[in-house]
Amino acid sequence: LGKPIKYIAVPPKEVLESVKKKVEEKTRKHIKTIEFLKTGNLLKELSTLHKQGISTQNPKDVSGSLTGRKNLYNHMESMLKNAQNSVVMITSLDRFQEKSKQFEEVFNVLVKKRVKVKIALNIGKKPKKLNLNKTIQIRKTNVNARFCVVDSKEVLFMLFDDEIHPGYDLGIWVVNQNLAKNMEKLFENNWKDLAPSN
Repeated sequence: LGKPIKYIAVPPKEVLESVKKKVEEKTRKHIKTIEFLKTGNLLKELSTLHKQGISTQNPKDVSGSLTGRKNLYNHMESMLKNAQNSVVMITSLDRFQEKSKQFEEVFNVLVKKRVKVKIALNIGKKPKKLNLNKTIQIRKTNVNARFCVVDSKEVLFMLFDDEIHPGYDLGIWVVNQNLAKNMEKLFENNWKDLAPSN
């Protein structure tokens, strides 16, 4: 009261308790909202749209471009997680070692799901030992390309070579059975002539 206004420092313990109560109150409100959404019609409608909308959509209309290696790898990880039957991939050793660190768990899940995984690696002049699940087939190639085909349905291919800066790496994702099957066929035709990787 009065002027000039005087302030009293609140004990730090009380400040923390006050902040804690506010955070708990906000969290309770958010949880209530989420629980309400889970029981409402909105979630049912979205779930129906998710299941039916994709299957009725023309696969030729599903495509996109991705910029930046991090975005490419995140999208590839999502593709691999949804794989049911087969994965074929061609890439360089350096890029594959980046992927194997990020996707190690995903590759293990693919093996458990009995998804056939074939990887062609452009090893170059610096062979290194690869620590991967032995059921994943790896062979050496001298082709300088990077693409991944999942379940003969969708393709992610990178437009630039291995040396581009990660921020400028660019890829195109297409869900198209005709393209995916043809790329897989090209891969398989070359696969039988490739030497196994040690």
